[in-house]
Amino acid sequence: MVPANPIIPGFAPDPSIIRVADTYFLVNSTFHFFPGIPVYASKDLVHSQLKLSNTPSKISQWDDKRQMVGNRGLYAPTIRWHAGTFYIIVSNILDDRSGPNSEVADHLIISTNDIYANIWSDPIHWEYGGGDPSLFFEDDHVYVQIASAKDASVHQFEIDIQTGKRLSEPKSLWKGTGRPWLESPHVYKKDGYYYLLVAEGGCFEQHVISIARSENLWGPYEGCPANPILTAFNTTSYIQNVGHGELVEDINGAWWVVVLGVRQTGNSFVLGRESFITSVEWLDSGWPKISPVAITANAHARHRELPQPGSNGAVTFSAVSGFLHIRGRDDKMYTIGPDGQLTILPSNIDLLDPEGSPTFIGVRQKSLEGTASTSMRLPDIDRVQKIGLRTGLAMYKEEHRFIRIFYDSTSGEICFEAFSRLAQVHLLNRKAVDLHGDLGLRLRYTELVYHCEYRLPGSKEYIVLGSIDSAKMSNLDFVGPVIGVFAVANDVVDGNPEVHFTGLEVD
Repeated sequence: MVPANPIIPGFAPDPSIIRVADTYFLVNSTFHFFPGIPVYASKDLVHSQLKLSNTPSKISQWDDKRQMVGNRGLYAPTIRWHAGTFYIIVSNILDDRSGPNSEVADHLIISTNDIYANIWSDPIHWEYGGGDPSLFFEDDHVYVQIASAKDASVHQFEIDIQTGKRLSEPKSLWKGTGRPWLESPHVYKKDGYYYLLVAEGGCFEQHVISIARSENLWGPYEGCPANPILTAFNTTSYIQNVGHGELVEDINGAWWVVVLGVRQTGNSFVLGRESFITSVEWLDSGWPKISPVAITANAHARHRELPQPGSNGAVTFSAVSGFLHIRGRDDKMYTIGPDGQLTILPSNIDLLDPEGSPTFIGVRQKSLEGTASTSMRLPDIDRVQKIGLRTGLAMYKEEHRFIRIFYDSTSGEICFEAFSRLAQVHLLNRKAVDLHGDLGLRLRYTELVYHCEYRLPGSKEYIVLGSIDSAKMSNLDFVGPVIGVFAVANDVVDGNPEVHFTGLEVD
């Protein structure tokens, strides 16, 4: 089969991939969304399945003593397998609140002997000045490659995989081709050479992939004369920002590379960074030649059931695989009934707050054109009015950008709100309603616009309350759109009224 692009649609940046026997395993960054890294499995690089959950999946496995604001969190995981054990190494980027430029990296290693059971070890924490760590196993030794913040080069050292202790002094392997932002180092051994694959140029329009090789793991490394071996910069390709690659050999001996990229229209890329795949040819010179990344012809219309539970976009809330929360999850705020109905309790943390975990549960938007809808039932209206309840449907990226349609119990109105700090946009429309019964809420979107709509009890007609240009929600994004339901209240006490949602359908 020929893999279809994008291989993982929607919010799926920084792919790392391995093959174990006849199965491929792929992971992505999730930044401030929880639970952490999604683990996908595929037999053919075409049909992928999200494992039972993401990892880390326990709040205690994240460092909650330091602030995780939007676009920080879990960066650039690498997945590896050795001697029957799967390993994931990743950077957790936090803010220690010491002042300006107070970003710190807490690196984690987790492992499992049974990836299908989805029971991962508690993380081993280790610190080093840099990011995007990778692992290379050779004989009984394990080596870390990491993009060093000290001298903008790839550093390598041996590590005790059980404790995280460094067993050797770090050594600089390669400084790349001279482009800024050397990242995403991975080492492979092939035909007597050690190949060092890196990304350069930053995460956006000047993103490139370059490669070097050596006959010794510790170098010296020589760069490929054809570097960069892959980029979309200065091309007219629909897929832009291509980089952050990982090589993999399939069961037939053919080679591929998975990369991040964006589907760009004008100056916006609505779905953010997605995972793509393209073929690799090894030349007689021993250097790889990578084919340009191409979009699948029907990608605009295709609906692919990769990361989410359910079928035909329908989510009953009974299957928790693929659901995301913001900076953690307070389990007592969410109850899933046997009929798949979701009951949530409001928190006093709103979507625009930079700290804490709002009551929010959502899934990735995977299609450029489609709808997301749910049905909401409130408890006694008089009771919720007293606590200032706001609850409904939202598209969320981070505290700086979100769209939502919701019921405001204080004013008795349905509200549309669109907020983008970067675009200096804050829209708010209100409509007074007499709400008794189920309220239908819907986001309808294209590559150009988001519409927020509502359907009153007893009606079949959706009414548009507000719209916003999709470009206002797009920028130099690390994350992509996540659509879900939320509840926030001004006055949160024990015994607060519950909000009931039936189904969540996201194209």
